[in-house]
Amino acid sequence: DKFVTDLQATITNLLQTPCFNTDDHSSAIKEHCLLLHKVFRESIKILFSHIDQMSSQESAWKSTCDSLINQKDQEKNRQTDETQRYHIRIEDLERQVLKLRAEHYDTVRRKDDDVEKLTRELKGLNIPYLKNVIYKYLTEPDN
Repeated sequence: DKFVTDLQATITNLLQTPCFNTDDHSSAIKEHCLLLHKVFRESIKILFSHIDQMSSQESAWKSTCDSLINQKDQEKNRQTDETQRYHIRIEDLERQVLKLRAEHYDTVRRKDDDVEKLTRELKGLNIPYLKNVIYKYLTEPDN
């Protein structure tokens, strides 16, 4: 706005100088200067309008970029949280697998011990006596 005011003052001063008051070509020069003044004023209005549009577009772009940056940060935080949850879940599952494996080995060891114990007991058994008891049980009538 200051630029437009300064330009108008300069043109007005130019039109009031003595060289424009002579009768030869002064009216043509005055008309030309007024036309230039009008063109300059309209050009400056258009320029300021474009500057305002650019400023509003810049604000819109800045807002859009800020929004996208915010969304990106939120997505990154969400992914980080999910990754941490998955790592915790994986650690829990690994602990469960190790616990089940230990329980399995304990069960197998106990069964092996039981089998070994029963095998020793069978080896120490008096087979002829056992045969005789089973035979009598099967052949004698119930009384």
